[in-house]
Amino acid sequence: MALSPNPPLLHLPAELLLLIVRCLCEPRNEIKSINDNILSLSRVCRRMRDFCFVPLFSRLKIKHTDRLRLLQKKCTEDLEFSRLIEELDLRNLHSPHEHLGMKLSQGSDEPYCYGHEILPELLLHLPSLVRLYLPEEQLNPKLLAAFNSHPKLATVGINDSSLDALRELASGTSLSMSKIQVEYATLDMLFGFHRPRFHSLMSQKPRVRHLIIRDKRNIMSGPGTVVIPGLENLDIGVYRMPTSLLSWLPAFVKRHPNLQLIRIFDHESILLDDWKSFWSLSILDASVRHTLTTAVKVVAFSISPTNVSASLDDWQVTQVELEIIESMGVSALAFVSMLAPRVSSLVIRMPARAMCPVHFDELVSSLCTFSSLKKLQLDKFYRHLVKDEIPCTLPSQANVGTFSGCVDAQAALLLLSADISERASSLALVHVTDEDYDYETAYGRYSWTLDVTYNVNTNREIEFVSTSRFHMSGIFRPPDELAQRLFMTAKNTRYHPPFNTQRP
Repeated sequence: MALSPNPPLLHLPAELLLLIVRCLCEPRNEIKSINDNILSLSRVCRRMRDFCFVPLFSRLKIKHTDRLRLLQKKCTEDLEFSRLIEELDLRNLHSPHEHLGMKLSQGSDEPYCYGHEILPELLLHLPSLVRLYLPEEQLNPKLLAAFNSHPKLATVGINDSSLDALRELASGTSLSMSKIQVEYATLDMLFGFHRPRFHSLMSQKPRVRHLIIRDKRNIMSGPGTVVIPGLENLDIGVYRMPTSLLSWLPAFVKRHPNLQLIRIFDHESILLDDWKSFWSLSILDASVRHTLTTAVKVVAFSISPTNVSASLDDWQVTQVELEIIESMGVSALAFVSMLAPRVSSLVIRMPARAMCPVHFDELVSSLCTFSSLKKLQLDKFYRHLVKDEIPCTLPSQANVGTFSGCVDAQAALLLLSADISERASSLALVHVTDEDYDYETAYGRYSWTLDVTYNVNTNREIEFVSTSRFHMSGIFRPPDELAQRLFMTAKNTRYHPPFNTQRP
């Protein structure tokens, strides 16, 4: 691409150009997206390349062992360059030789080095490295010693949900694992609180940000006095067990000052009477409680601290996941808002077995009673909406041909999302998911799905998010003008062959 000799960007003050670069360096889920933006900006002109040089190499993502070897050579020869690197992502590091289990030479007697063999020496030449991400299977005592001796390295992120890799590492060394960070881990019947090896592993202080407890025995035995460093989120599956089994929870919260969210979930239903400490049931009489618990199934709820106090007494319900199971369920949502006035995230599902009508205005009014609501997710609502009440502006199908129910659903749910967003003053995001089928034969179904997200602007208008997706049969493809009006583009819409045997 030919560049202008004097791009308009050059006329901006240096302070503004630096601000643009910093905005592009804001943390995101993928390092690649940051580097791609900075790389594009660095190609505008030599001046912009000077501004982008440092952030461009501060975060590196390497996927091939040969590239890692080249990086090692570069950092050994160029100390100034090596000082730029602050974050190194090796989670997808591989080479064809590693996949084949081959141990090749490099044209001489020098052995072929893999990622975990290169890293100890490479770390010596990365004085500014703060964060490192790598496959958990590459962990070994030699690497752990190199991590611990690095003066600036603070976090080594791995994906070890079962803690198997850390358990194996712990069996071969007593070194501290305080720099190792696991994003989430699950305690099941095979490994958990009641296992001495778990307590031994935690004594080496690996950080676990999100802990999921599923097994009844783990809940019954409790964690004892164990401390899980770095714990921020805790999920507990109660499985209709008496809440007295969680008598260890208050003391556990006190030992974990960084804990910000506890999610209580159950595959059946959470009985609100068992959770009076988190639900202000005293404000409702018995008849209202009965209406709520029979019309609405509480699938999960999450509690968060309201202040800096570590006491569990100060925590409030902030996230709720519900299923509407009877016709009174929509109106019962107002009771939920009374029980949990600090709810900021609400997920509502309408299972097929509910078989109850949902009135457009009643649903909007009920949702608007949540004064602190910021995030709303509606799942499988379209089939239950009373279609005659929807102020839909779709053209007559007789004029444009037959199109998928996905188009009807998107049109109706778009209007519903817009109406809710306009009236719910605190709402910032609406996420809508749905699925159904257009036609069924002996060979299969013409199924469709949609997964749409809207951001709510300050003027209360909704903005379509590009990550949304639509999927339907190609024979029900809508006209281009209609698809454009409903944000269905070539990038976010997939048309599958006539028959799809997967049931919604």
